[in-house]
Amino acid sequence: PAWLETPPVTQVKPPVVTREQELPFGELSWEDFERLCLRLVRLEADIEHCQLYGDCGQKQEGIDFYARKKQEEKYRVYQCKRVNNFGPNDIREAVSKFLDGTWASRTNIFVLCTKESMQSTERAEEIESQSKLLKEKGITLQPWDNYQLAIKLKDNPKLVDDSVSYTHLTLPTKRIV
Repeated sequence: PAWLETPPVTQVKPPVVTREQELPFGELSWEDFERLCLRLVRLEADIEHCQLYGDCGQKQEGIDFYARKKQEEKYRVYQCKRVNNFGPNDIREAVSKFLDGTWASRTNIFVLCTKESMQSTERAEEIESQSKLLKEKGITLQPWDNYQLAIKLKDNPKLVDDSVSYTHLTLPTKRIV
């Protein structure tokens, strides 16, 4: 259950110092949010190639970047949405735009990265509905919402730590461990 992975609700006496539990994805520009997700994917062990897809202003077929896994013919594709109020209609539209593009036939995993939570019942139900639609086409939908991204980033603190040399891709002043 998801509650097993939530931060503790009890207070511990000093000297324990906890770090931020919610990352400020909304403070990043959309470009930096996209690059943060890209860099996170590049760290996955089974990825042999990963890159942004298209320049600003070009049609992107409903994806922002793609990754090729070792010894697989199909791709993982990623759509990053750093927008406010990303609701059920937006989820449906993102999947529809992807399916209308040329990448659907070459893809086995479609990852939807959002700065917001997908926990509300309306969003969760739409994720399930779109998962079923994509599964019929041999594609798995993986939502990476703010919670999932934070869990992944906790295992990769150098991506979030503002003391790292590539500061243009890090989150400002907030760190997690």
